Amino acid sequence: ATPRFLEEARARIREVPIALIADGSMLEGGRRVPFDLLEVHTCTFHPKLALLLFDKSARLLVGSGNLTEGGFKGNTELFVMLDLVYKDHVGRAMLASIHSFVSAIKPLLRSTGTQLDEVLRELGRLCPRITEARPVQKSPHFLHNASGESLLEQLFHKLPRNARIDRVSLLAPFFETDDEFLDASVLGRIRSEAEGRGKTPAFDVGFSWDDNPKSPPTREAAVFEKQLGTLWCYQELSGKTIQLEYYVPTRVTTQRVYHETQWGEPKTWALEEALEACAGRKTWPMGHVQAYGPANLLSELAKTCDDVVYWLFPAWRIENEHLVHRPLHAKLLILQCSENDDAFTYVLVGSPNMSRKALLLRSPEANVETALIFKLPGIITLPQVAPQVVRCPEGQIELAERKFNKPGPNHGLVIRRAIFDAQAERLAIEWDLDQLNSARNCPPNPW
Repeated sequence: ATPRFLEEARARIREVPIALIADGSMLEGGRRVPFDLLEVHTCTFHPKLALLLFDKSARLLVGSGNLTEGGFKGNTELFVMLDLVYKDHVGRAMLASIHSFVSAIKPLLRSTGTQLDEVLRELGRLCPRITEARPVQKSPHFLHNASGESLLEQLFHKLPRNARIDRVSLLAPFFETDDEFLDASVLGRIRSEAEGRGKTPAFDVGFSWDDNPKSPPTREAAVFEKQLGTLWCYQELSGKTIQLEYYVPTRVTTQRVYHETQWGEPKTWALEEALEACAGRKTWPMGHVQAYGPANLLSELAKTCDDVVYWLFPAWRIENEHLVHRPLHAKLLILQCSENDDAFTYVLVGSPNMSRKALLLRSPEANVETALIFKLPGIITLPQVAPQVVRCPEGQIELAERKFNKPGPNHGLVIRRAIFDAQAERLAIEWDLDQLNSARNCPPNPW
């Protein structure tokens, strides 16, 4: 049944216009797809967006996951899915923004193919006069930076003029390089905007914790008094389900162990039960913790902000009695705001990491990114959106930058296009002479 299902799916895909736009430097060779695969090579093309067109409405998916097994299965990702009705003015306005984005990135494509224009024509048929749709004040808003203005500036423009920024939460697997001045960084720009609105905000900064321990490091029972104020783990067995919980013990009396949960909430534990858990190696201190983030920038930020809280996102967790690896790939920016007696929260979800090229720079120096912005009533905190996060004492964390290997030259660019005519049994190849000459001069010479 599976081969027949796949063949029917392939046949249907060939009947429906499909255009997939991707960063050409990340593509792997040797794969055949029954739709247009359009490449961008002149910049880092980083959006994660899908738009499906139906008779009465379109379905929009914006988030952090790539179109890979990791993006839709293995990683921890964050997506927002919206159904946009063609006759609704809010849906039309968002579809108009997406149409504008696609039009803005078309000059970046190495080849526009045939299917992208088919998709745009179908969108115009289903949603007539889409380019005439007026912007709306009501959230959510679709943002992109392909037309010039940075995502961070667009976010600030959506805030009410007199709104204060009281607290900022950031969560991402990648931050900017640590050799930038704070004032020229994402953290510094957010602080500057908040101070211009009348207040220095507090910051919650969430990092990827890729090597969180899954079991006690030694066979010796830990002693609470020697590890007060540091992060501990507790392995809880409930029936057949095993869970890992984190906490920070703060004080020990003759009867109780006082501690804070992984979200910073105060709690107590009977001393007898706590000592039994230590003896049974069900709880243990985390010791040294390493995560990925800009240590120097955060150190400078802490000099002017009284409240900078560090959060960890553990990659290893137990699901259905199995230890699984779910590395953080989600991106999240939260602004807790207030105006007079009204409290509200702006949430940005999408593809941008917390880096200058993603949020702060303008096109063409910036990455191409997309995001959705929501205005929500009340105060929304980082643990509410990402309950897996763990609050960690600052002195226990060592922050490090991620190291990346520089990609080599892409010799596939010497082929501008290749078209096979099955009836004539003829393969026509068009060469890019500039790329070919560049490849010849780049050792080792593949030609």
